[in-house]
Amino acid sequence: MKTLVAFPDIPYYNWQVLVQINNFVKFGYADQMVYVVVKQPGIQLSSQIKGVLDNTPVEYYVYDDDRERKNYPSSLRLHGIRKLFTEKPEFSGETFFYVDPDLIFAKAISFGVLLNNDTWYVSDTKSYIDSTYIKS
Repeated sequence: MKTLVAFPDIPYYNWQVLVQINNFVKFGYADQMVYVVVKQPGIQLSSQIKGVLDNTPVEYYVYDDDRERKNYPSSLRLHGIRKLFTEKPEFSGETFFYVDPDLIFAKAISFGVLLNNDTWYVSDTKSYIDSTYIKS
C-alpha cells in the first residue's frame, strides 16, 4: 500500500509536509509515500519543498496548476492526482491511503486488515461538513 498526499507548493503546506515526512520516517512509512506537488505554471518548485523531498525516501511528482476554473481551491489536489494517474496508469492497480498533509501518526498503524477486500474506507466528516453544520 502507498500513501498519497497532494498539496500546493506554498509555505503553509510545505511545513506540514516536512512535519509529516519526519513522522512517517519515524514509523517506517516514508518509502511508501507518494507526494503530488502542484505549483504555479512557469515557476520553479520552491527550494524549501524540493530540499525536503529530495532528501527523503519518498516518491514525488510535480505538476502545474493549469486548471481552467480555480474558484474551488480544494480542486487543486484532485487536479494533481488526475495528472498523476494519467502519467502513471500502472498506479490504477495499486492500493492507496489518501491523506491530507496535516495528518501525522501518534503510533504505528497496522493496515493489513484493511487491504484484503475491495472496500473503500473514508473518514466520517459529518461533524464539520454536513448540512447541519453548514446551516449553523
